Amino acid sequence: MGYIKLDVAKPFTLLDPDLNITYGGSAKTLQTNGPAFVPEASGWNKMTVDVPAMKYDLSPFAVGLIGSATPNGWSAPDSKMEYDAAGGFWHITLNLIVGHVKFRVNDTWEDGINLGIGDASNPEYTISNLWNNGSSKDIPIDAAGNYTVKLYIGTSTYSCTFTKN
Repeated sequence: MGYIKLDVAKPFTLLDPDLNITYGGSAKTLQTNGPAFVPEASGWNKMTVDVPAMKYDLSPFAVGLIGSATPNGWSAPDSKMEYDAAGGFWHITLNLIVGHVKFRVNDTWEDGINLGIGDASNPEYTISNLWNNGSSKDIPIDAAGNYTVKLYIGTSTYSCTFTKN
């Protein structure tokens, strides 16, 4: 599984350099020398490949910041984050106002990411240990300004940082 930034105008194939085999595919079926993969949309995608089963999944994966503190408020589109493969985190630099934020994927609460903090009954959930649950609370932004936000979701513990620039 990996995140890749793709362009619908640039279909691609995968090369296994050890076996010198090129893979393509369609309809989630991987094929030796198959047709080039074409993403649904340009931007970040999540790709999972299972060569023994000859299956793959390629789907948009746009991590975003949403909330009353963001430029669009609680309305889509979310403020889209970029992925730093070397650091293993998502990031964005933007102006925030006093308010609240949460993280989600693909401008919806339905794609498996709904990150916030806990409440009195779940105090262990902080920005160092985000809660991925529809009951998570909004993350407060107490001071307006330009922030660099980093989100780490590659491990079992999700976390984020807000650094005022």
